[in-house]
Amino acid sequence: MPIMPRVSQAHIGMVDAGGTHTRVVVATESGREVYAEVFASHEYAGLDEVLTTAFEAAGVVPGRMAFGLAGPYNSERGRLRFGNRPEWPDFDLAATEQRWGCRGRVCNDVELQAAAAAATAPEHLVTLKPGRLWPAGRTVVLTLSTGLGVALAEAGHTIATEFGSEGVVPLTDDEADLARFVAADGGTPYAPIGGILDGGSGFGRAHAWLLARGEHPAAATRAQLDKLRAAGADPGPAITAAAAHDPFAGRIMRTMGGLYGTYLRQLMNALQPTAGLHLVGAVNQAAAEFWADPAHSPLLERLTDPRLDYADEVAGFTLILNRDPQLARRGGLALARSIT
Repeated sequence: MPIMPRVSQAHIGMVDAGGTHTRVVVATESGREVYAEVFASHEYAGLDEVLTTAFEAAGVVPGRMAFGLAGPYNSERGRLRFGNRPEWPDFDLAATEQRWGCRGRVCNDVELQAAAAAATAPEHLVTLKPGRLWPAGRTVVLTLSTGLGVALAEAGHTIATEFGSEGVVPLTDDEADLARFVAADGGTPYAPIGGILDGGSGFGRAHAWLLARGEHPAAATRAQLDKLRAAGADPGPAITAAAAHDPFAGRIMRTMGGLYGTYLRQLMNALQPTAGLHLVGAVNQAAAEFWADPAHSPLLERLTDPRLDYADEVAGFTLILNRDPQLARRGGLALARSIT
């Protein structure tokens, strides 16, 4: 049997487990990275197998670990069921701590971004909608990856919240038609926002919606979608990449972008992001970039659209596109460092 790596209290670590990729980082207390690897999640039978591979390669087990995981978490039992890798065994925090000799914290994957968003370097930030910023206030992060993720950071604390069951008001015929399609597909009386914008599933439903209407993607787009489907991967990147030149993909992005903008407006009013709402692409950063472009998407127009509620409420809040490629890493290490 291989020798178990030593546990070092001078090291911290983070895991960001996604449906497509799982990242593991080990660093010193000061944040100097000593090991980092991105694993293809589908190639492993579970997170424990990923950790075994990572710690053996790193030659050390960090004494404190932040586990950014997506799925329902039972904090009393310390167990989490993976929402983006349902075939993986449930994560058991106590068993993981006992096996590796480390102390851990389980948080939703979007909390990693929230923990670091307020401290992002200015060169990684683009202000999409100006407003008043109170640096000591509440930062809200919205990510779009394999799920629609929302988290708050305030006074040194982070918390993930769920807004995926809310409905959203469609303003165009396409938006209304997509909402009806999603509702019918889910057997529900209305389309929850999570059913439309929850990453891979949302893109998949939007793709099926246009196919059902007799629309078809260009040959190059279809080839990319078939390749991703065969690999069990998110169709979003292929649709996003083709949106500027393929009418089929562009229509999906405009329709989802409009609903996304309406949802952002509701979110700002509900969560009061006095230190800014950060839009983070997470897995599919290109989608966030595309939706933020007024030439291709009505997202920004929706924030001030007079046909919708909350105009006065959202006027003072700032919407920021956060392009920091190390946001999850920085946030995860910050959360690990805070473990006592």
